[in-house]
Formats: sequence, structure tokens, C-alpha cells
Amino acid sequence: MLQQIQSRDAELELRVQERTVELSDANDQLQQPLQEKIVLLKEIHHWVKNNMQVVSRLLSLQTRDISSPRELEMFVNGQNRIKTMALIHEKLYQSDDLFETYKISP
Repeated sequence: MLQQIQSRDAELELRVQERTVELSDANDQLQQPLQEKIVLLKEIHHWVKNNMQVVSRLLSLQTRDISSPRELEMFVNGQNRIKTMALIHEKLYQSDDLFETYKISP
């Protein structure tokens, strides 16, 4: 009887080890696409951030040649909107919710 229990325990232990290897392999296969998406997300963040800075700088350069107070106000408002969108974008990117699902840091 003891021999049967030990034999069954050894068989179960072997099955647990095999299943652990299978699950580890499956996890590894899932990690690669996840890491690719993370890299893509970081690149998109970088591009959006840079593009907003370019637009803000262009608006700033345009304001140098404006003499009309109304036109100047319109350009400054546009520049402020771009800065606001950039701040929101940065806050979303730094948000824990964005990376919490995957247990990674930005």
C-alpha cells in the first residue's frame, strides 16, 4: 500500500513538473508580444511628445511677428491648448493604470 502511494506521488510530481514547464513556455511565448507592445507604446509616446513640442514652438515663433492683439491672443490660446494636451498626454503615460496590468514600469 505504501509502495502504491509513493508511486502515485512520484507520478503526480512528474506531471506537476511537466505542466510547470508547459506553463512556463506558454508564459514566455506571451511575454514577447507584450514586450513588443510596450516598446511600441514608448515610441508612440516619444513621437507624440516631440510633435506637440514642435507645434508649440512653431506657434511661439509665429507670435513674434504678430502685431494685432486679437491674432496674438488666438496664437497664445492655441499654444496653451497644445501645452495642455501635452500635459494630459504625459500624465496618462505616467499613470500606473497604463502599466499596472502588465506589472512593468514605464
